Amino acid sequence: MALRDDLDKETADIARTQYEFRDDPKVTKLIDDWIAKPENARRWDYIQNMPLERLQRKVAYEEAKKDRFRLGKAEEVREWLEQHPEVKREVERRTKDVDPEHKKAAELRVARALSSQREIRRTTGIGA
Repeated sequence: MALRDDLDKETADIARTQYEFRDDPKVTKLIDDWIAKPENARRWDYIQNMPLERLQRKVAYEEAKKDRFRLGKAEEVREWLEQHPEVKREVERRTKDVDPEHKKAAELRVARALSSQREIRRTTGIGA
């Protein structure tokens, strides 16, 4: 029963969390300019009249799409790495001392950087 009480307390703590939101003047201006355009009047009216839950789910959907895109890109990098064993060895060398908890993310960052460098060299001839 103690575990359940701890979980209930943790859930209550999360519910009481107050978030601080930043305002970016450039983003605010971009949004205000979009709203002010006559051709966006119907779309803005639609957004303003959306039920809160629908609006929240729309934002969650956009986040899910971004996550799926990121995971797809990560998978592309992993596949590319498998096709380039010399790069894979370099990634392993550069990440050998990384904490196992962070190793996969570090390997992806190094692999992306190396693939970008190789692509720049291939397309520009610089450093080839």
